[in-house]
Amino acid sequence: MKKILSAVLVCALAFSMCSCSLFGGSDKKSKSSTGSGVAETTAPLDKTKAESYVSTALEKKLPFSGDFQITGEKGLKNALVPNRMPQLMLDGDAARRINLEITAKYRVQLKTKQRPADDHAVDRVDYVCTLNGNILSLVIEHRTVEEVPNSFFDVYNFDIETGEQLTGADIVAASTTELKKTRNYAKEKINKIYDAMEKDADSATRARIANARQVSTSDENLEQCEYYFNAKKNLIIIYHYKGVNGAIGYAVHEVTKATMKEDKKGDKQTSEQKSATEAPANKKDE
Repeated sequence: MKKILSAVLVCALAFSMCSCSLFGGSDKKSKSSTGSGVAETTAPLDKTKAESYVSTALEKKLPFSGDFQITGEKGLKNALVPNRMPQLMLDGDAARRINLEITAKYRVQLKTKQRPADDHAVDRVDYVCTLNGNILSLVIEHRTVEEVPNSFFDVYNFDIETGEQLTGADIVAASTTELKKTRNYAKEKINKIYDAMEKDADSATRARIANARQVSTSDENLEQCEYYFNAKKNLIIIYHYKGVNGAIGYAVHEVTKATMKEDKKGDKQTSEQKSATEAPANKKDE
Protein backbone atom coordinates (compact mmCIF):
# COMPACT_ATOMS: atom_id res chain seq x y z
CA MET A 1 0.00 0.00 0.00
CA LYS A 2 2.86 2.35 0.90
CA LYS A 3 4.53 1.62 -2.45
CA ILE A 4 1.32 2.43 -4.35
CA LEU A 5 0.82 5.69 -2.40
CA SER A 6 4.45 6.72 -3.02
CA ALA A 7 4.10 6.06 -6.74
CA VAL A 8 0.92 8.18 -6.87
CA LEU A 9 2.65 11.07 -5.05
CA VAL A 10 5.68 10.93 -7.39
CA CYS A 11 3.39 11.03 -10.44
CA ALA A 12 1.41 13.95 -8.99
CA LEU A 13 4.61 15.87 -8.25
CA ALA A 14 5.99 15.25 -11.74
CA PHE A 15 2.72 16.42 -13.36
CA SER A 16 2.70 19.52 -11.16
CA MET A 17 6.27 20.45 -12.18
CA CYS A 18 5.48 19.83 -15.83
CA SER A 19 2.37 22.02 -15.60
CA CYS A 20 4.29 24.86 -13.94
CA SER A 21 6.90 24.73 -16.68
CA LEU A 22 4.29 24.76 -19.42
CA PHE A 23 2.23 27.59 -17.99
CA GLY A 24 5.32 29.57 -17.04
CA GLY A 25 6.74 29.25 -20.56
CA SER A 26 3.42 30.17 -22.13
CA ASP A 27 3.07 33.27 -19.96
CA LYS A 28 6.58 34.45 -20.80
CA LYS A 29 5.94 34.00 -24.50
CA SER A 30 2.67 35.93 -24.36
CA LYS A 31 4.38 38.88 -22.67
CA SER A 32 6.88 39.18 -25.50
CA SER A 33 4.28 38.85 -28.24
CA THR A 34 1.57 41.16 -26.92
CA GLY A 35 1.48 44.94 -26.66
CA SER A 36 2.12 47.37 -29.49
CA GLY A 37 3.24 44.77 -32.03
CA VAL A 38 6.88 45.89 -31.73
CA ALA A 39 9.66 43.44 -30.90
CA GLU A 40 10.48 45.15 -27.63
CA THR A 41 12.17 42.05 -26.17
CA THR A 42 14.50 41.52 -29.15
CA ALA A 43 15.59 45.16 -29.48
CA PRO A 44 17.18 46.58 -26.31
CA LEU A 45 16.09 50.09 -25.40
CA ASP A 46 18.61 52.72 -26.46
CA LYS A 47 17.76 55.69 -24.28
CA THR A 48 19.75 58.04 -26.51
CA LYS A 49 17.71 57.38 -29.67
CA ALA A 50 14.24 58.71 -30.42
CA GLU A 51 13.41 55.56 -32.39
CA SER A 52 13.50 53.60 -29.14
CA TYR A 53 10.39 55.45 -28.03
CA VAL A 54 8.47 55.59 -31.34
CA SER A 55 7.64 52.72 -33.68
CA THR A 56 6.07 52.48 -37.13
CA ALA A 57 2.76 50.73 -36.56
CA LEU A 58 1.66 50.85 -40.18
CA GLU A 59 3.53 51.59 -43.42
CA LYS A 60 2.41 51.68 -47.03
CA LYS A 61 4.25 52.94 -50.14
CA LEU A 62 2.27 55.19 -52.46
CA PRO A 63 3.08 57.60 -55.30
CA PHE A 64 3.54 61.19 -54.18
CA SER A 65 4.42 64.43 -55.96
CA GLY A 66 5.66 67.68 -54.46
CA ASP A 67 7.51 68.73 -51.32
CA PHE A 68 7.31 67.38 -47.81
CA GLN A 69 8.10 69.85 -45.06
CA ILE A 70 9.13 67.81 -42.04
CA THR A 71 11.26 65.23 -43.86
CA GLY A 72 12.67 67.82 -46.25
CA GLU A 73 12.05 66.03 -49.56
CA LYS A 74 11.73 68.40 -52.50
CA GLY A 75 10.44 68.10 -56.06
CA LEU A 76 9.17 64.52 -55.91
CA LYS A 77 7.28 63.41 -59.04
CA ASN A 78 5.10 60.30 -58.70
CA ALA A 79 7.80 58.77 -56.49
CA LEU A 80 6.87 55.76 -54.40
CA VAL A 81 7.35 57.01 -50.86
CA PRO A 82 6.34 55.54 -47.50
CA ASN A 83 3.17 56.57 -45.73
CA ARG A 84 3.76 55.79 -42.07
CA MET A 85 1.66 55.81 -38.91
CA PRO A 86 3.62 56.01 -35.64
CA GLN A 87 2.92 54.71 -32.15
CA LEU A 88 4.53 55.83 -28.91
CA MET A 89 6.33 53.19 -26.84
CA LEU A 90 5.98 55.02 -23.55
CA ASP A 91 4.19 54.01 -20.38
CA GLY A 92 1.40 56.15 -18.99
CA ASP A 93 -2.09 57.35 -19.77
CA ALA A 94 -0.92 60.24 -21.95
CA ALA A 95 0.93 57.99 -24.42
CA ARG A 96 -1.93 55.49 -24.54
CA ARG A 97 -4.43 58.27 -25.24
CA ILE A 98 -2.25 59.72 -28.01
CA ASN A 99 -1.77 56.28 -29.60
CA LEU A 100 -5.52 55.78 -29.74
CA GLU A 101 -5.93 59.25 -31.24
CA ILE A 102 -3.29 58.59 -33.93
CA THR A 103 -4.76 55.19 -34.75
CA ALA A 104 -8.28 56.56 -35.07
CA LYS A 105 -7.08 59.39 -37.31
CA TYR A 106 -4.71 57.57 -39.67
CA ARG A 107 -5.16 53.77 -39.62
CA VAL A 108 -8.31 53.61 -41.76
CA GLN A 109 -6.94 56.26 -44.09
CA LEU A 110 -3.71 54.33 -44.74
CA LYS A 111 -5.30 50.88 -44.90
CA THR A 112 -7.94 51.86 -47.44
CA LYS A 113 -5.54 53.67 -49.79
CA GLN A 114 -4.73 51.78 -52.96
CA ARG A 115 -2.14 52.65 -55.57
CA PRO A 116 -4.05 54.33 -58.43
CA ALA A 117 -3.97 52.58 -61.81
CA ASP A 118 -2.59 55.68 -63.52
CA ASP A 119 0.02 56.24 -60.77
CA HIS A 120 -1.22 59.74 -60.05
CA ALA A 121 -0.08 61.16 -56.75
CA VAL A 122 -2.14 60.76 -53.58
CA ASP A 123 -2.00 62.28 -50.10
CA ARG A 124 0.91 61.33 -47.90
CA VAL A 125 1.28 60.81 -44.15
CA ASP A 126 4.68 60.53 -42.49
CA TYR A 127 6.42 61.52 -39.28
CA VAL A 128 9.71 62.47 -37.66
CA CYS A 129 10.78 61.88 -34.07
CA THR A 130 13.64 63.53 -32.22
CA LEU A 131 15.13 63.26 -28.76
CA ASN A 132 16.80 66.23 -27.07
CA GLY A 133 17.70 65.51 -23.48
CA ASN A 134 14.52 64.24 -21.86
CA ILE A 135 12.25 65.79 -24.50
CA LEU A 136 10.83 63.42 -27.10
CA SER A 137 9.14 65.16 -30.03
CA LEU A 138 6.85 63.36 -32.47
CA VAL A 139 5.55 65.32 -35.48
CA ILE A 140 3.10 63.87 -38.00
CA GLU A 141 2.49 65.62 -41.31
CA HIS A 142 -0.48 64.91 -43.56
CA ARG A 143 0.35 66.40 -46.97
CA THR A 144 -2.61 66.72 -49.30
CA VAL A 145 -2.47 66.65 -53.09
CA GLU A 146 -4.73 69.38 -54.38
CA GLU A 147 -4.53 72.24 -56.86
CA VAL A 148 -2.81 74.07 -54.01
CA PRO A 149 -1.18 71.40 -51.78
CA ASN A 150 -1.47 71.84 -48.04
CA SER A 151 -0.06 70.23 -44.92
CA PHE A 152 -1.70 69.49 -41.59
CA PHE A 153 0.31 68.66 -38.49
CA ASP A 154 -0.04 66.82 -35.21
CA VAL A 155 2.72 67.63 -32.71
CA TYR A 156 3.33 65.66 -29.52
CA ASN A 157 6.09 66.36 -26.97
CA PHE A 158 6.85 64.14 -23.99
CA ASP A 159 9.19 63.98 -21.03
CA ILE A 160 10.61 60.45 -21.30
CA GLU A 161 11.52 60.44 -17.59
CA THR A 162 7.98 61.09 -16.34
CA GLY A 163 5.97 60.01 -19.41
CA GLU A 164 4.03 63.28 -19.21
CA GLN A 165 2.96 65.23 -22.28
CA LEU A 166 4.55 68.68 -22.53
CA THR A 167 2.86 71.90 -23.67
CA GLY A 168 4.19 74.33 -26.26
CA ALA A 169 5.11 76.69 -23.43
CA ASP A 170 7.19 73.91 -21.84
CA ILE A 171 9.11 73.43 -25.09
CA VAL A 172 9.83 77.14 -25.53
CA ALA A 173 10.90 77.38 -21.89
CA ALA A 174 13.53 74.71 -22.61
CA SER A 175 14.84 76.74 -25.58
CA THR A 176 16.99 79.88 -25.78
CA THR A 177 14.11 82.23 -26.60
CA GLU A 178 10.82 83.36 -25.07
CA LEU A 179 7.19 82.51 -25.83
CA LYS A 180 6.26 86.13 -26.58
CA LYS A 181 9.12 86.48 -29.06
CA THR A 182 8.13 83.29 -30.91
CA ARG A 183 4.56 84.53 -31.28
CA ASN A 184 5.73 87.92 -32.52
CA TYR A 185 7.95 86.09 -35.00
CA ALA A 186 4.96 84.08 -36.26
CA LYS A 187 2.88 87.27 -36.47
CA GLU A 188 5.54 88.95 -38.62
CA LYS A 189 5.67 85.93 -40.93
CA ILE A 190 1.88 85.87 -41.28
CA ASN A 191 1.76 89.59 -42.05
CA LYS A 192 4.32 89.06 -44.83
CA ILE A 193 2.03 86.46 -46.39
CA TYR A 194 -0.87 88.92 -46.49
CA ASP A 195 1.37 91.75 -47.70
CA ALA A 196 2.26 89.60 -50.71
CA MET A 197 -1.42 88.79 -51.30
CA GLU A 198 -2.38 92.47 -51.34
CA LYS A 199 0.07 93.50 -54.09
CA ASP A 200 -2.16 92.77 -57.09
CA ALA A 201 -5.50 92.34 -55.29
CA ASP A 202 -8.67 94.24 -56.15
CA SER A 203 -10.69 96.10 -53.51
CA ALA A 204 -13.04 93.16 -52.80
CA THR A 205 -10.12 90.77 -52.33
CA ARG A 206 -8.32 93.29 -50.14
CA ALA A 207 -11.32 93.37 -47.82
CA ARG A 208 -11.20 89.56 -47.48
CA ILE A 209 -7.45 89.71 -46.90
CA ALA A 210 -7.94 92.26 -44.14
CA ASN A 211 -10.44 89.97 -42.44
CA ALA A 212 -8.15 86.94 -42.75
CA ARG A 213 -5.20 88.97 -41.43
CA GLN A 214 -7.18 90.10 -38.38
CA VAL A 215 -8.15 86.51 -37.52
CA SER A 216 -4.71 85.02 -38.18
CA THR A 217 -2.70 87.61 -36.24
CA SER A 218 -5.03 87.57 -33.23
CA ASP A 219 -3.71 86.46 -29.85
CA GLU A 220 -6.17 83.56 -29.90
CA ASN A 221 -4.67 82.17 -33.11
CA LEU A 222 -1.05 82.79 -32.11
CA GLU A 223 -1.65 80.91 -28.85
CA GLN A 224 -2.31 77.81 -30.98
CA CYS A 225 1.24 77.75 -32.39
CA GLU A 226 2.93 74.38 -31.89
CA TYR A 227 6.58 73.75 -31.09
CA TYR A 228 9.15 70.98 -31.14
CA PHE A 229 12.93 70.49 -31.32
CA ASN A 230 14.42 69.17 -34.56
CA ALA A 231 17.44 66.89 -34.95
CA LYS A 232 19.74 69.93 -34.84
CA LYS A 233 18.28 70.82 -31.40
CA ASN A 234 16.73 73.98 -32.84
CA LEU A 235 13.28 75.18 -31.84
CA ILE A 236 10.68 74.77 -34.59
CA ILE A 237 7.39 76.66 -34.70
CA ILE A 238 4.32 75.58 -36.67
CA TYR A 239 1.67 78.25 -37.12
CA HIS A 240 -1.44 78.44 -39.24
CA TYR A 241 -3.23 81.24 -41.02
CA LYS A 242 -6.53 81.74 -42.80
CA GLY A 243 -6.57 81.91 -46.58
CA VAL A 244 -8.68 84.40 -48.53
CA ASN A 245 -10.96 81.56 -49.64
CA GLY A 246 -11.32 80.29 -46.07
CA ALA A 247 -8.80 77.44 -46.30
CA ILE A 248 -6.19 77.08 -43.55
CA GLY A 249 -2.51 77.21 -44.44
CA TYR A 250 0.34 75.93 -42.27
CA ALA A 251 3.99 77.00 -42.16
CA VAL A 252 7.04 75.54 -40.43
CA HIS A 253 10.05 77.67 -39.38
CA GLU A 254 13.10 77.52 -37.17
CA VAL A 255 12.88 80.09 -34.39
CA THR A 256 16.43 80.75 -33.29
CA LYS A 257 18.17 84.03 -32.56
CA ALA A 258 20.10 83.62 -35.80
CA THR A 259 17.03 83.09 -37.99
CA MET A 260 15.12 85.95 -36.36
CA LYS A 261 18.12 88.25 -36.80
CA GLU A 262 18.50 87.20 -40.44
CA ASP A 263 14.81 87.86 -41.13
CA LYS A 264 15.07 91.37 -39.66
CA LYS A 265 18.18 92.02 -41.74
CA GLY A 266 16.29 90.88 -44.85
CA ASP A 267 13.37 93.16 -44.01
CA LYS A 268 15.73 96.12 -43.61
CA GLN A 269 17.39 95.44 -46.98
CA THR A 270 14.01 95.12 -48.70
CA SER A 271 12.88 98.40 -47.15
CA GLU A 272 16.08 100.18 -48.27
CA GLN A 273 15.76 98.79 -51.81
CA LYS A 274 12.15 99.91 -51.96
CA SER A 275 13.09 103.43 -50.82
CA ALA A 276 15.92 103.59 -53.37
CA THR A 277 13.62 102.67 -56.27
CA GLU A 278 10.84 105.01 -55.16
CA ALA A 279 13.07 108.06 -54.61
CA PRO A 280 13.98 108.67 -58.30
CA ALA A 281 10.35 108.22 -59.29
CA ASN A 282 9.23 110.82 -56.78
CA LYS A 283 11.97 113.19 -57.95
CA LYS A 284 10.89 112.72 -61.55
CA ASP A 285 7.28 113.46 -60.70
CA GLU A 286 8.35 116.75 -59.14
